[in-house]
Amino acid sequence: MRGPARSAVRQSLLRPQLVLGGERTLVLASGMIAAVLVFSLGSVTIGAIGVGFWLIALAVLQRMAKHDPELSRVYIRHVNKRIYYPAHPHLSALDPEIKRNQKG
Repeated sequence: MRGPARSAVRQSLLRPQLVLGGERTLVLASGMIAAVLVFSLGSVTIGAIGVGFWLIALAVLQRMAKHDPELSRVYIRHVNKRIYYPAHPHLSALDPEIKRNQKG
């Protein structure tokens, strides 16, 4: 009798998507903000502020990715969680606050 079937999982499917050492979406968003500052306003000082913003944002995003490559997703998931989930007898049961407001 043969053992369980095995399939190869490519490492590229498991690796986080990093650009310039930071999370892909955050690096691209900070790059777009910096590009807007540099090109749209046309002032040399605002352009220098845009370049400085992008370099600082890139350094911060690289440090974040070194700690955890998916830190922004973890933070968003953490913010969406409630501190306390009251017990309900059924899946479709209403929240006690909603019940109180419906009666009055």
